[in-house]
Amino acid sequence: MGALAPGGYAEQVTWQRFATYSLVLNSSGAGSTFPAAGNYSFIAGTIVNISAIPQSNNTLAQWLVENNQVSSNNPLLLQMNSDQSVTAIFAPIVHMIVVADLSSANATTLGSNVQINVSIKNEGNIIETFNVTVYANQTAIGSKPVANLSVHEVRVVPFLWNTEGWRAGNYVIAAVAGPVDGMPGSGASLTKTVEILPSSSISGPWVALLSAVSANIVYVIFLGSVLLGTIMTATIRRRSRARVQPVGR
Repeated sequence: MGALAPGGYAEQVTWQRFATYSLVLNSSGAGSTFPAAGNYSFIAGTIVNISAIPQSNNTLAQWLVENNQVSSNNPLLLQMNSDQSVTAIFAPIVHMIVVADLSSANATTLGSNVQINVSIKNEGNIIETFNVTVYANQTAIGSKPVANLSVHEVRVVPFLWNTEGWRAGNYVIAAVAGPVDGMPGSGASLTKTVEILPSSSISGPWVALLSAVSANIVYVIFLGSVLLGTIMTATIRRRSRARVQPVGR
């Protein structure tokens, strides 16, 4: 320290070094990082913003921090509280949308509504946007968009099938997901069978006397003591459809 002028004042200041930590940055696969791969030094507590830059048709699969898998969020925010080693892992894009479940009632009455729930899962490695369509015997019941389905996410898409105007019988219900944007053939489907039963055709203040004759069923219908007619039945898949035969014909 140099000489002070007469009447001057001096104070000794002690310099203290800030703690610093090293960052080793690497990448694996078809991609790079920003900052570029290399060795860096940062003051303790610094938050480092690391971006993954995949090549065409590739995506960031995961980050490895000290050889431990962390999220695939991009960019990665890393606080420097110790020496760190970070590797960006890149992989080819995989589109894999799965119809994980298709649920509904197994049977319903003609004219009723059927609740159909379609569970969709993203088993690929990139966020997906696509449509889900439900069919009954290849006739579309409805279609809904699914936006931004994350990797490994499962989402339930509900549909309501109004059977008014359809015919009684068995229907193959198919749920089709995709294809995803720009990837023909990347869809998936799942099916189940739903039976629509005939609705009752007998109404009003009838008092019915039902009798079974041998293996063929004949219903004899009375209103009080007046014979109104008979119903001849035909069995189809263990279900019956009826036709009224008036008396005298």
